Amino acid sequence: MDVKPGSPVYTPKDNALWTLAKLSVQGADLGYNQVAEHLAKTHLLLEPFCVSKDRQLSERHPLHQMIKYHCRGISITDKLAFKLLLGKNGSLHKLFPYGYLGAVSIALRAFRQTSWKDTDFLENIKKRGLEPRSLHYFPYRDDGYILYNTIQKVVKEYVNQYYECDDDVENDYELQNFMNEVSADGTGSDGGLGNLHKCFGKHVR
Repeated sequence: MDVKPGSPVYTPKDNALWTLAKLSVQGADLGYNQVAEHLAKTHLLLEPFCVSKDRQLSERHPLHQMIKYHCRGISITDKLAFKLLLGKNGSLHKLFPYGYLGAVSIALRAFRQTSWKDTDFLENIKKRGLEPRSLHYFPYRDDGYILYNTIQKVVKEYVNQYYECDDDVENDYELQNFMNEVSADGTGSDGGLGNLHKCFGKHVR
């Protein structure tokens, strides 16, 4: 946090200054988390999928049925929350020192720097150096492994009910159109680039 040579270092022995230092760090962490990790990497990252789901997949499509619950209210929430949170006199402007311009800047930077691989739990743990060989005890990771494996098993069983071979996937034009539209390498609905930033393939095989 703007550390420079000669900057003071506070410890619990500094009493009130230590408390203020902790509050400053926690406030900055909370502010960043709300804008970058929550808004940009959750709401804004998910919205293209939710929009394309309704544009490219019929309501009876198995993928539509799987992801519709993750999209409940996402678009209207983003529409309303963006102004309330990031507006000139919005909540973030009043609560955090970076103000509304800083909040927008943080959100845009986080979204642009995020790739699809960052949403993969295993890749994320590896990228951050939090694997068991590096950090023996880490409940977040250990519990996450259990949840990840369980979700993967459920999704695999569900997908295998509808796709028995590669041809089933390649010949599903709704699925292929969906993938193309959300991929940054795809053509998108208007013939331009796709909607998602990077690392999300325009076809699935």
